[in-house]
Amino acid sequence: AHTCLIHFIKRKQKMDTWLKLNSTRKGHDAIARLLQYACKIVTSWHLFPAWFQQLETTLRLNRKVLRFGTFADSLNAARKKAAPSSSQEPFIRILEALSLICNAGYLFVDHLLILNASKLLNLPDSPRWARISNQFWLASILHQLVSDFVKLGIKLKQSVTFKGVVKGQFDKLHELEPIFLSIVKNLMNMFLPLAALGYVKRKGFVGVCGVGSSYINMLPLLK
Repeated sequence: AHTCLIHFIKRKQKMDTWLKLNSTRKGHDAIARLLQYACKIVTSWHLFPAWFQQLETTLRLNRKVLRFGTFADSLNAARKKAAPSSSQEPFIRILEALSLICNAGYLFVDHLLILNASKLLNLPDSPRWARISNQFWLASILHQLVSDFVKLGIKLKQSVTFKGVVKGQFDKLHELEPIFLSIVKNLMNMFLPLAALGYVKRKGFVGVCGVGSSYINMLPLLK
């Protein structure tokens, strides 16, 4: 009975975590994104390709609709990030602000494409606009990636001597974990717009990158 009770409590905790995750816009988007790219992996294996292709398209469109208007949030975040701050290096602040501006550009053009697909807007040469949107997306990720590497360099300089001997305890290295995770996430994310732009052809690889980066995105929300 005691074992069953522990098992029940653990199941309830997991269910509570997923319910909490799905109750927020970011959490819902993270789950839908993970499932979207998981479908891409399955279709690359040629297992029920038509069904999973349709599910992937539905999830992608669902995410596009739910984030409609969020370009304004990115612009506001860029404005706040660009404000002078003593707690962050100016170069990092500029890189992150540029990343948010590019993300706002990506979202804004994506919103136009949604309106065009809904026949609420007549957008000439929509494939060209889709390419511009994906270029903004790639630029946003690259700026964030450069920012991550600059942060890592600063942290390593503070934590390690020129001989490579760590100053202090292992908690210094533990502080680098969020930066390493962000680098891995952005490296995987980088292949998604590259695939959309036609530079990466392997669907399975793109799906793995999407699932991996989605899972890393979910980690802070699961805590």
